[in-house]
Amino acid sequence: ATGRGKTKRSMLCLRNVAPAPFLAPRLKQARSTVLFSATLNPRRFHADMLGLPTGSAWIEVESPFQADQLRVCLAEHVSTRYQHRQASLGAVVALIAQQYRERAGNYLAFFSSFDYLQQVTALLREQYPDVPFWEQTRGMQEAARSAFLDRFTEHSKGVGFAVLGGAFA
Repeated sequence: ATGRGKTKRSMLCLRNVAPAPFLAPRLKQARSTVLFSATLNPRRFHADMLGLPTGSAWIEVESPFQADQLRVCLAEHVSTRYQHRQASLGAVVALIAQQYRERAGNYLAFFSSFDYLQQVTALLREQYPDVPFWEQTRGMQEAARSAFLDRFTEHSKGVGFAVLGGAFA
């Protein structure tokens, strides 16, 4: 508190930046563990930080994608921050529909919450009924997860909607 009756707000953030002491005993008890990421380099640093047992197998594979398959587009006019989400719905839906119509194929669209995802899909369904899509739902069981993933085939076309940090991220 300050001397003039005003209070000062403080925020405490705890982050586990060195999880090895917590993970190592569990990894040691496991029969097997598979970790995968595009960002586990440098190897020794991440092995130490994650508490991997000495002599753990480590496999690096080449990306199956070619550089010409990547296209990065920035939508600087759209803010998906929490306070701007309602205002962003139309622009997000229009961008997804435009991309799909320009080059029909398989897409994954990730959202920060189920609520935001559902607002976007409701508007997409209303404004662009020709754009096929399927969506992750809360508490999806294994069969539904498999069905979601099975929709992505070499010949399928549509947009899969999922939640960041969820089963499909």
